[in-house]
Amino acid sequence: QFFGGVTTGAPALYTNGGTGSADFNGSTGRVDIGDHNLINTATHAERTVELVFNADDITSRQTLYEEGGPTNGFNMYVFNGRVHVTGTDQGDWGRNSAAGPNNINAPIMAGETYHLTMRFDQPNDRFEGFLNGVSIGFVSVDNAVFPSHGNDIAIGRTRNDAHFDDILVNGNGNNFDGRISDVAIYNRALTDAEIFDHATSLDATTEIKIANKEYDNIRNQIDQIVADSAYRATNLLNGDDLITDFNDSRTTKLITDGVNFTSAGLGLERFEFDSVENIRIILEQIRAARAKVRSFGNNLSNDLVVLQSREDFTIQLINKHTKGADKLTLSDQNEDGANLLALQTRLSLGTTALSIGAQQQRSIGNLIASGITA
Repeated sequence: QFFGGVTTGAPALYTNGGTGSADFNGSTGRVDIGDHNLINTATHAERTVELVFNADDITSRQTLYEEGGPTNGFNMYVFNGRVHVTGTDQGDWGRNSAAGPNNINAPIMAGETYHLTMRFDQPNDRFEGFLNGVSIGFVSVDNAVFPSHGNDIAIGRTRNDAHFDDILVNGNGNNFDGRISDVAIYNRALTDAEIFDHATSLDATTEIKIANKEYDNIRNQIDQIVADSAYRATNLLNGDDLITDFNDSRTTKLITDGVNFTSAGLGLERFEFDSVENIRIILEQIRAARAKVRSFGNNLSNDLVVLQSREDFTIQLINKHTKGADKLTLSDQNEDGANLLALQTRLSLGTTALSIGAQQQRSIGNLIASGITA
């Protein structure tokens, strides 16, 4: 059963790839497989699972195929630049707390197509992984058959608990980012020759170099810049308009129209870099987005000129009103200084005159007193 996040009918992973592949988005895409006695609800002494995959991301932990749980299970996954094949059966072999990781893995590259096989072969006491038809390692299965289990099965993610080489995970997750095709499950152990024949039958495997990872990072950064550009609950880059009032009655104003500059608003869609046509579409979208940004920048510059002119006018008007109010309420310091100086001069002259008059009066009094004494 396909779920959201999986695009069927994606480009084939090799030139004779028939109807194409399934594209998993790395977050929600998955294919769930129901319980069946041919897969998980019956005991099997032999099992082979093979698939073709092309990963966009090879650093994070991503499940290609998984069945079982913490006790019994198989797992094929991508992690840290390598593809891994692992399994456990009642803690007797493979990945479990007692035996540790089986270390069946090999390096891979993003954007390249690979054929991956996992083979359980109890009669020959062997659990083995193959990449492009070549063995990448094996462990003993201690002559144990693979028992039945009621845990779920999935392509492109884990369902419930699952064992990896280094950890046991709980719950759903570890979604695959890339394309998968030609998944096949056999209740027998394919021979080395069969596995090699299946792998080498892929005619001219295709490569999807850098299938949008770097481009998606740019689109995400654009969205983050837009989200961080809000000021006082207004975001011109996310479609909000800014209204600037020029008087108290709000009869004159300037409306600055916002634009949606998210990656979706700019029309930057997600395409695979797998054809000249798609690359041409991407370049056209980038050019259109650039023109939209430049146009908005010009409009913003024009609005800024209007605001600066209004600011200059308002400042000059305020200065004129302030000067007129000062003339009505503030005194003339020059005039007040002259009046104060005149007052001080008159006071000084009056004091001097009084002093002279007192001296003359004392002199007259002295002369009168001298005449009387004579």
